Amino acid sequence: MNQNEEKAGKRKIDIAGFSACMAITFLIGLMGFKPLYDDQLGVIEEKRELTERQQHLEGQNNALKALRLDHQATLRLIDDTEIQLMLPSSLNERLSQISEIATQVMLEIDRVEPGEGINETHYYKIPIRIKGSGDFMSCEKFLNQLHQSLMDISVVSISLKGYPDQPTRKASFDVELVWYASPS
Repeated sequence: MNQNEEKAGKRKIDIAGFSACMAITFLIGLMGFKPLYDDQLGVIEEKRELTERQQHLEGQNNALKALRLDHQATLRLIDDTEIQLMLPSSLNERLSQISEIATQVMLEIDRVEPGEGINETHYYKIPIRIKGSGDFMSCEKFLNQLHQSLMDISVVSISLKGYPDQPTRKASFDVELVWYASPS
């Protein structure tokens, strides 16, 4: 063998050895890098989830702050509204006041029917039904006066019926109220 052939053979061995070393190094690097890469992906996902949870928590905190402010405003409104509930035994007095308001606004009352009271936790609810006649404006004034004067009464329903074929006849109304009284 000549020297050139000998050098070429050594080069082939060197290239084959170098290639084998590179392949082994690459495989070892890949085996070491893959878990690190997977860990990094896991860290990135956890950071994304943490960011989402922080944003959600921030939204919940803002909603809680808004609810607390609304609650405080409601409590101030309750404190500013001085409604003293009467005892249920004062029903006749309350019915008299309702009738007086109806008369003041020119409504004619045909019937006043108090219903059976319902004892709730913090108040006593007494339904009251009023039937009568009058014009629309008088009914509107009646409801407005009730709201301003007797704040312990709420309107459940109102029904107005006009008679267009009888122009001289007044409209009839049927109002269902609830009176809130102090629990016995």
